[in-house]
Parts: sequence; C-alpha cells; structure tokens
Amino acid sequence: MNEPTQRQFVVPGEEIGTGIRCEGSVIKDNEKVISTVKGLMRRTNDSVSVIPLNGVYKPKEGDMVVGVVEHDFGGIYALDIHSPYRCILRPKREGNRGQGRDRRGGGNRYERAEPESYNLGDVVSAKISSVDEVYEAQLTGPRILEKGLIVSVKPARVPRIIGKKKSMIEVIRQYTGSRISVGQNGLIWIKEGDVALAREAIRMVEEQAYQSGLTDKMTNYLKEKKSNSLK
Repeated sequence: MNEPTQRQFVVPGEEIGTGIRCEGSVIKDNEKVISTVKGLMRRTNDSVSVIPLNGVYKPKEGDMVVGVVEHDFGGIYALDIHSPYRCILRPKREGNRGQGRDRRGGGNRYERAEPESYNLGDVVSAKISSVDEVYEAQLTGPRILEKGLIVSVKPARVPRIIGKKKSMIEVIRQYTGSRISVGQNGLIWIKEGDVALAREAIRMVEEQAYQSGLTDKMTNYLKEKKSNSLK
C-alpha cells in the first residue's frame, strides 16, 4: 500500500525537511531541504517535493484528468492530480468490476470499468463533473489505468501535445505503439509499445510547443527513429 501524502503551502527559503530524498523546486543545504518557490509541499515518509503555484492546473468542469488515489475517507476518495486543488471521487456502489473499453474503440485493452472501491496508489482517469468556489472538483466516469508510466508536463502544453483534432497524440501513438491517456492537468499515462520513445516525443512537444509545423516535424522524427530501430 502506498503511504499517505502530507501537504502544506510553503514559501521560498522555507526549510521543509532534513536528510530526505527531494525533487522539484527545492535545493539542499547540507542535509537541509529548502523550498525555492511559493508552492505546495508534498511529503511522504521518504521523499519531499514542491509544486510551484505559478502555472498550476485549476480544475475545470468537463476536463479529463489523470490522478493517483491518495486518500480513502471511508469509501470517498481524494485524487492527487499534481495540483494544489483536490479532486473527489465517489464511486457507484453497484458499479461493475469487469473490464472496460479502450477509449479509442479498440476493445477492453487498458481501462477497467468503474469499480466499487479503489486502493491507494491506483491511477485513474476521470471527467470533472463540477467545481466549487475553492476549486474542489467532483469526478465522474472513472477508469483505472493499470501498470503504466506517468509523465508530468506543464498543463499549458497539453493542448499542443494532443494537437488539433488529436493529430499530435495520434502520431505519437502510431509510431510508438503505446497506449496513452492525456489528462488536462498535465499527467500523462503511457503503457506498452516503445514507452521510452513516447515519453521522449512528449517531452519534445512540451519543449518546442511554440514552433510551427511541429506535427510534421514529429512525424518525420518518429519515422526516422522507427526506421533506425529496424536496421
């Protein structure tokens, strides 16, 4: 079972840990871990990280998000969506535990239909059905995404990664053979195929988002990579 996550807001220069593994927007001063930004600290028993508040994802009704089950409040679940704001999931008790359908119409390949309960650490894709005045979101239509890689990108880059009429993400899927679920919150789930290449392609799009003709450039790049791998 995954250990629970502690959260709190921190400011630049604030000490947030000692002698612990750290990542994201922090520095180490000897054994001290210090935040370099104003943001949300997330801490488990063996690690600590800080998510900057600038440019974070704010839940929006209708968005599809990918998150990790973080807390179980007696059958009501809170998901970590890599944002300061909470997403709440209330599963249907009469829900079917069978296999769900691949969202791309390819059959029951990577999503389980809505279960009656979840385990801490489960990766879930779901749609935001409502958002209140403090940006706490309610989720609907959840699906469990099993045993994949989670990649975090800047939420502002998600439309570019998906592309017009899903052109970019379909190119990446086609040439890597990977199954990919993109959350508007910037968490992307990848499974099967050439996962490393899919991650590399997503990072390239994130870094070169403002370039024109990027879909064609990515198509040519992935074609070349695939061709070289067959030699």
